[in-house]
Amino acid sequence: MSTSPPRRLPRWLWPRSLAGRTALTLLLALLLALMVVQAVGLTIHAFDRIGLERLSIMRDIGLRVMSTYRAVAPELFERIVDQTALAPAKGAGAGPSHVPARQAGG
Repeated sequence: MSTSPPRRLPRWLWPRSLAGRTALTLLLALLLALMVVQAVGLTIHAFDRIGLERLSIMRDIGLRVMSTYRAVAPELFERIVDQTALAPAKGAGAGPSHVPARQAGG
């Protein structure tokens, strides 16, 4: 079993001088850093959009609930008024509106 030597960059790609190699290394590091910053920025933007969409959905739900409440509330109010008008006077019976008096010492 023979192991192959490590793979090297072609000679035309890797500069011979130390300054050239340093510049190429710094450029590659800068490129990598810019890609990381771009990925982080896009992730933050995506999360922001998700939050904004969630707020929009909650607003729509709130509008639907309030419009339903406004449509139903007057009828409920009329029912409550009708039931209180038909209810016996306080103390006259043990109906649902009758609350027993608190006993002394209890």
